[in-house]
Amino acid sequence: MEGRFGMVVVCEAVSDPQIQAGTPPNPVTQQLRLIKVLAGKAPEGKVGKTVEFSYYLWAGERAIQKGERAIWFAQEPNEDEWELTKALADTPENRNSVAAKTAAENP
Repeated sequence: MEGRFGMVVVCEAVSDPQIQAGTPPNPVTQQLRLIKVLAGKAPEGKVGKTVEFSYYLWAGERAIQKGERAIWFAQEPNEDEWELTKALADTPENRNSVAAKTAAENP
């Protein structure tokens, strides 16, 4: 999982998404609270904190709504900016799927 994504995390949206209108992909900026790391490693001190994230919406996609949780795949995180590239609903099935894939890739 770390070869393709720097980390996989569960986040909760603590602000409404700020979507820049225009032709997709539409940039979104949003405050998200990092709940749990499912794979990879988050920058030190960020778990449990609210961080401003940026991501893009393509045609047919929707932003994460305030109060909603999602499993995010992030590429090469650093202390200042994480590139969120994919989101899944935060369900037990999706968490188990991420755990199984991580275990298979890191025996």
